[in-house]
This record gives sequence, C-alpha cells and structure tokens, in this order.
Amino acid sequence: MSKLTVFGMILLFASLLLLGYQGVSALMGTDGLSSDFVWTNISPADFLSKATFDWIHSISSFKVQTIIMFLVQLPLFLWLFSIACICFLFEAFRRG
Repeated sequence: MSKLTVFGMILLFASLLLLGYQGVSALMGTDGLSSDFVWTNISPADFLSKATFDWIHSISSFKVQTIIMFLVQLPLFLWLFSIACICFLFEAFRRG
C-alpha cells in the first residue's frame, strides 16, 4: 500500500469519526422530539480568524468571493472525505 493510499484511508477514517461525533452530539440533550434535534456543522470557518474573513471580503470579484466563502463554510467532514477521494483517484491513475 502506498503512502497516498494510507493518507487517504486516514482522512476517510477521520471524516467518518467527525461525522459520528457530530451525530452523537446532535442526539445528546434531545428528548426524542424532532424539534430538539439540532445538527451543528464543524467547518473551517470555525477555526479562521476575523482577518481571514476581512481578506475574503476584500476580493474584488463577487463570484470568487462567493466560491471561497462556500468552501470555507463547507462542513469539515466533507472536506476530509473529498480529499480522501482525491487521494484514492490519484493513486488509481498513478498505477494505471
């Protein structure tokens, strides 16, 4: 197994672990009612400083600004899963 495959497997495991953590934390504190179920996403925006957001808002192109804000607010488990899939694809095409 190559290093890229191992890295992809680690990222895949981390994304599933993060997804499980978010699911369990959403279920904790509920009384079994659907109105109590609150899913909170952990995203890269939670870890960035205000200066980073100021830089994003200073970009002149509105479309680029919108795309970057979308990527920053994308849930972290989707980021990890996507990067794992890219690692697996790179490894598949590298061997073929």
